[in-house]
Amino acid sequence: MKRRILIGALVVAVIVAGSFVYEGATREPAGAASETTPTYINAFLVIEGVLPKANVRVPEGSALALLTEVSKEQSFALKTKEYQGMGTLVEKIGEFENGTDGKYWHYYVNNLLAPVGADAYKVKEGDVIEWRFHTPDDSL
Repeated sequence: MKRRILIGALVVAVIVAGSFVYEGATREPAGAASETTPTYINAFLVIEGVLPKANVRVPEGSALALLTEVSKEQSFALKTKEYQGMGTLVEKIGEFENGTDGKYWHYYVNNLLAPVGADAYKVKEGDVIEWRFHTPDDSL
């Protein structure tokens, strides 16, 4: 009788211990970040004097993130400056720097001057993002 109780208790202990081991193996450790696959989009990017119209496939993000990613892939210079409370300004793309001959970088979305900063605009599938280097009063 003692032997049956001992064997029964041992079986129960093994089952309980096994369930803890199984649960620990299938659960993510506390504090571990879950990995998510980034969503990619197709967009078009044009940079006056630097990059002709290119179809790009990039992770979802801002127009500035798109420009940054492509500048790394295509190995052209990109200089930005962050202004507290206002966002990030693109100061130089390739060899063209703001202020040269009174010209500055402006970006357009689907042929319209963008209403928000490049760091705030979230690029959508099929968007045409175009960077133009011109004087502020010569917007088209």
